[in-house]
Amino acid sequence: MRKAWLLLALLPLLLPSCDTDPNGILQPGVTGSANEILVVVNDNLWEGAVGDSLRDTYMQMQLALPEAEPMFGLVSMPAPSFTKIFQTNRNLVRVMVNPAHENRVEYKKNVWAAPQAVIDIYAADAAACAELIGKQKDKLLAFMLQAEWDRHITNARKYEAVPVGKFLREHHGVSLYAPTGFDLARTEDDFVWIDYETPELSMGLFVYHYPYVDFETFTPKYLIAKRDSFLRLYVPGPTEGSYMATETQVPFFVEELKHDSKFTVETRGLWRVENDFMGGPFVGFTLLDEARNRIVTVEGFVYAPNVSKRGHLRQLEAILHTVTIPDDRPSDQ
Repeated sequence: MRKAWLLLALLPLLLPSCDTDPNGILQPGVTGSANEILVVVNDNLWEGAVGDSLRDTYMQMQLALPEAEPMFGLVSMPAPSFTKIFQTNRNLVRVMVNPAHENRVEYKKNVWAAPQAVIDIYAADAAACAELIGKQKDKLLAFMLQAEWDRHITNARKYEAVPVGKFLREHHGVSLYAPTGFDLARTEDDFVWIDYETPELSMGLFVYHYPYVDFETFTPKYLIAKRDSFLRLYVPGPTEGSYMATETQVPFFVEELKHDSKFTVETRGLWRVENDFMGGPFVGFTLLDEARNRIVTVEGFVYAPNVSKRGHLRQLEAILHTVTIPDDRPSDQ
């Protein structure tokens, strides 16, 4: 069964739209923390099956992190306390149970602020509400994930690290929007390392490509072998003889999807440094560039010891969703 985050490409078909101000032109900015959802629900529902269904939807564990972290944090509030000061929260789920209600879910944007994501859940009773949440679990999660990605993508485009994007387009035929703070760390004919460094955090993007041979390219074994061959050659560790590698003692996740109208696989897993003690999560897109008969991989990794990595990984996921491969090669003529 495909994971919820693979349904995102189908969202325009799956989700009814009830945008109040879709462009957010007239709205104030959102408040609240990234990757956190304010749930407006009465206490008796929150403490019962309805709350359990919402926690099961949004607090399932994020795939491929070294420490267990839920996909979202949840904060609940009873409806009478939902006053104007809380209406600008970035992510809202409102639960309204009343015998007069028809069971339904409405997905909205920019109701009181921008860029805001609001989900309204209507049900006749608690049992029907819990059942409705269970049936729409994937859509409920996908809508909030896309909202978080969209905010990152907007910032990446608005505050683009222009030299990085220009270099990738001109020298590697890849378009990608990385925000200011990301810099070119290493460039080779078939490999680019883009990094973001602070005293507490290291994030990086790798872009590498190689000739397409056959469809076996997209098997996990082949992808890991190719990944490790590039990292061993181009990504040394902090000590002599050390280098980045894929951690093979934990699951390596591969899922097929369509991105930029190209066959793509998304990969998730953990990385480690051979002959050292560093490690963390990574996520990547591997695309088939038929026009150039090559495979292009773009992936992001996080190194942030002793702190949450979920938010940083989500920012990298968003950057991956900006990747395109323009077919702007000179014609044969």
